[in-house]
Amino acid sequence: MTDAAERDRLTAAITARLGEHRSTGDPAVIGGADAEGEAAALLGILQPLVVAGGITRLVRLRADKDLVRAVTALADLHWHRHLAGFRHQERDLHLAAALYVLVLPPFRPDLPDGLRPLVTAVMAHTGPGGWARAAWRYQKIAIGGYDGSALTTAAGVARMAVVITRPDSDTGAFARSVLGLALSMRAQTGVATPGDLAEAEAAVTESFAYFEQHSPTQAIGARVLLAHLRLLRCEQGYDPAKLDTAIELLRPLTAAGEPLYPMAWSVLGRSLALRHRLTGADADLDEAVECAARAASARDVHPIDRTTYLSNLGVHLVERYEGRQDVADLQRAVDVIRQGLAGIPAASPFRGMFLTNLTNALRLRFLELGDPGDLDEAVRAGLAAERLLPDTVKALANLADALYGRFAVRGDLADLHAAIDRHRRANELPMADGLDAASRLPNLALMLLVRFYRLGTTADLEEGIDVCKQALAIVREPRIRASALGALAEVLNARFDALADPADQERAFAASEQALRECPPAHFLLQALQLNRGARLIGRYESTGDVADLEAAIPLIEAAVHAPHLGTMARPEALGQLGHALLLRADGHGGIADRNRAVAVLRRAVDTTAEADPAWAGVASRLARALLWPDQPTGNEQQEAIELLRRAAACETAPAESRLIASRRLGRQSALAGRWEEAATAYARGVELLPRLALHGMTRIDGELALDGNLGLAMDAAACALNLGDPRRALELVEHGRAVIWRQMLSARSDLSTLRAAHPDIADELELTRRHLDEVRPDADLTTPAGVPFNADQRIALMLRWAELVARVRSLPGFGSFMAPPTAAELLAAGRDGPVAVVNVSHWRCDALVVAAGTLTVVRLPGLTHDESIERANAYLAALKAVEDTDGEPSAQAELDALLLDQLVWLWDVIAEPVLTAIGGDPGRMWWCPTGALTLLPLHGAGHHDGSGRALIDRVVCSTVPTLQALIRARSSSPGSRSGRLMFVGMPRTEGLPDLRGAAREQKWISGVVPPELLTTRVGPAATRTGVLADLAEHDHAHFSCHGIQVLGRPSLGGLMLADGMIAVTDITADHAHGELVVMSACMTATGGITVPDEAVSLAAALHHAGWRQVVATLWTVWDAVAARVTERLYSAIVVDGELVADRSAGALREAMLMVRDEAPDRPSRWVPFIHIGR
Repeated sequence: MTDAAERDRLTAAITARLGEHRSTGDPAVIGGADAEGEAAALLGILQPLVVAGGITRLVRLRADKDLVRAVTALADLHWHRHLAGFRHQERDLHLAAALYVLVLPPFRPDLPDGLRPLVTAVMAHTGPGGWARAAWRYQKIAIGGYDGSALTTAAGVARMAVVITRPDSDTGAFARSVLGLALSMRAQTGVATPGDLAEAEAAVTESFAYFEQHSPTQAIGARVLLAHLRLLRCEQGYDPAKLDTAIELLRPLTAAGEPLYPMAWSVLGRSLALRHRLTGADADLDEAVECAARAASARDVHPIDRTTYLSNLGVHLVERYEGRQDVADLQRAVDVIRQGLAGIPAASPFRGMFLTNLTNALRLRFLELGDPGDLDEAVRAGLAAERLLPDTVKALANLADALYGRFAVRGDLADLHAAIDRHRRANELPMADGLDAASRLPNLALMLLVRFYRLGTTADLEEGIDVCKQALAIVREPRIRASALGALAEVLNARFDALADPADQERAFAASEQALRECPPAHFLLQALQLNRGARLIGRYESTGDVADLEAAIPLIEAAVHAPHLGTMARPEALGQLGHALLLRADGHGGIADRNRAVAVLRRAVDTTAEADPAWAGVASRLARALLWPDQPTGNEQQEAIELLRRAAACETAPAESRLIASRRLGRQSALAGRWEEAATAYARGVELLPRLALHGMTRIDGELALDGNLGLAMDAAACALNLGDPRRALELVEHGRAVIWRQMLSARSDLSTLRAAHPDIADELELTRRHLDEVRPDADLTTPAGVPFNADQRIALMLRWAELVARVRSLPGFGSFMAPPTAAELLAAGRDGPVAVVNVSHWRCDALVVAAGTLTVVRLPGLTHDESIERANAYLAALKAVEDTDGEPSAQAELDALLLDQLVWLWDVIAEPVLTAIGGDPGRMWWCPTGALTLLPLHGAGHHDGSGRALIDRVVCSTVPTLQALIRARSSSPGSRSGRLMFVGMPRTEGLPDLRGAAREQKWISGVVPPELLTTRVGPAATRTGVLADLAEHDHAHFSCHGIQVLGRPSLGGLMLADGMIAVTDITADHAHGELVVMSACMTATGGITVPDEAVSLAAALHHAGWRQVVATLWTVWDAVAARVTERLYSAIVVDGELVADRSAGALREAMLMVRDEAPDRPSRWVPFIHIGR
């Protein structure tokens, strides 16, 4: 059969297939093996004509209608295969375009719209050879900067030429080289996809093989291009094994001085630099610099090419600076990159690469020399690079690092957020699994760590750990692995500090050790990793007391401090760390010599840090501590320390935590010296800073972590105010410095009507921000009710926006106290219905501040001390733990009862009796507001339970309140308005926990006294989290008979066990407010935490703060049968004529407790756990 006959047969077969496909829509008709065979055979017949160009004349002149039909049918087939998405989808697209251009001009309506741009691009060019030359010209346009989209067009046109030609021809080989060059340029300008480089290498490999045999001159260009593509693939992590082959390809060219040697020198330099990164071989990096310099200085080089060579030289010099820390390399790098930048057109897409290289070089020079102008220029260059290369890993990551550098100097959180955002965007790009991208991930982790320290968002820690692990999974390059391991060590250590998991500390310790092992000996990272390792050793010393760790840490830190090229910006931090280590050794066994060295080192740190630098307050506080060691400084040193602390506490650019540390130290020193006014002022400043640590909108757990470590601050402030004779100020301070998170939640609920009348716009914005914060459920799915996802960044933005709006309102005339803590005059309202005793426990003095009938009385408590209260709380918790650990073993229970009896007597003797005496007898009803360690002790049970009547329960009806503001709110809030209904929640059986036989008994009793129309019952499987929380918002009363759990170290994680999980403190929001009474016949529902006891973190306190006016709860595990009896007695008293009278609950609980106590006075563990909270 002749070619024409076979052509016509294949055309008919393909036409039939297309008709069937159009009528049935079955893709298999055009996608099977038979269809592929027919298409390949027809293309084989047509291809020689296409390559020769004869077909163009025949088809355009319409001289052979059968040939036109053949080309059209084959074009249609490949177009429909492309639309169907078969595995060669891109080849089908470009083959269809190559065929259609022969028969359909771009203006023809029957040309598919998806092909019109490609057909238009080549319409003026004849055949594949013309198309390849057109692609070459499009590349020149792109390089010249006239049209940034020209590279994409060049790649598309070149692909058309490749798919229609064979590689073993001049036209086919040339087309493949052009395609490889276009795709390599796409990769360098950040618009490539992962498959581009593999496609380019395959195409150029074919062209190189052909040209080696047929055109030695063209083979040189193909050789350089092939080496370049293998380099790019290695840089992006796809095939590092190709690097040595790239170098081998180039060696003959650089040795022989071939005509294209400048490009060969440049690519060889880049390849050697990358091999240095992978192996650490210094000779490779030196040769890379030399190669780049030879390329940049070559004669007769196109200006655009010279700019590229200069940029590469700058990059290699920066890398050599990072390895050897020779500032001359860094200075030269900045100069040559600027020189290259001056020679490239403003609109060129390649300009972005120069700008991003300049960004990095300037940032590093700032870190070395400390010139703020370099940092500002680096940010400007980075922003310009981002505009030109918005989807390039290097541009985004270098800009992120520059923005972070500016944050570190100026403390603007907007720069930190922007830096994190850029790094995340870089990590999400299609090419983000490459070597260059992986090298940036440790920086992202460290930025997330810094944001955690500033804002307390633990989600940042988790993300930081994940990105470090991501980097370690991608790369084998020693310096990147060392960087990732160092960052991982820091983030793990921060999580250990936050969550106290010893495994995190051990993992951090191991990571810091491995990072030092993997770091190249002279690399610039070495000092940072030495400091990192030293910090981990110090941390373990502080945990275990192992002196060997401290002795190992100090030489490491000293080595970093004394390194000749430690950057200007890094030195103060390093000096601060060394001073801290020396002071620790002085505290332990080093003595005055180490103390004096610490003072000298820390003075250098202070002197080399600008006072406006956010880090200054921290190093100043450390120097003050060293000067004050060992609490007996000379007069001059003491005065210097006090002045440093004053300035650090007042430093507005410093983080709130650094200022708070300085305020506490200043308060302590002033109090020791008897300067009570300065002490009170310093402590008060610390109290004012607490809300800045726990911003409104933080998750509960993050807020608690932020406040951890500030136990007793408010009480010390109040004690100093009392020593000044200012009890009203003392009352304000002790109230303002406790329950900070709850107070901010309540303040956020403030009525905005007054503000709205004067400033409606800002009031509306506050309302909107508040609503968005409420919608975020940080401990569940982060979604709005409409299902729109929220992430941690959105929450952070809302938190900061809220703080900014509140600050703006307070600056307005007449709104200076907007959402401010209550004044003493407002707090005195708490004593309206009877005396409230705020028991203030401080290092400096202990008192009860008794609020009653609009008056404030100070009752000195000389028998109460701060240290003894802590010792007794620890003993009490240890005894409770012993009972829990032994499942109530009789001997442990007996020891607990004996200890409780002693504790209750002590509480009576040192607190309760002096207060009752001072207020003139038994008031009948009173409230206690304990502070500090007293929040963990059963103050409401204080007394001699021996029949003498010297006990609170015998003389008054007692309630406990977390804060005065909570009590005032409970009294002022509107009573329940849900028809008096009660919800009973019972869990007789809970998987993994003992059965509660008393739950059925409580249900039966309550069902007998509460009318059925007022009772909702959720028992067993019906007691779901969602159902219970929904019903809680619809009832005036609630009773829980189930297991309670408390985590003393993280009290927000405690709660009630239901059928499908736990209702925790974090689940309670304002949606569950305005109830009358909640009774929790469950264990430990009123137990607070040991880390932040003054935050009143328990399920009972959460419900009370959220708006439930009265809560009955328990301090520890209660006996099932006793809980049932207390329930029966309680409801017998508060249900009157079928209605629940919640205001009887305090008195009813007292009667029930008396009943149980009188049956076994020597068993206080049976009755003391029950507690009433509220009005």
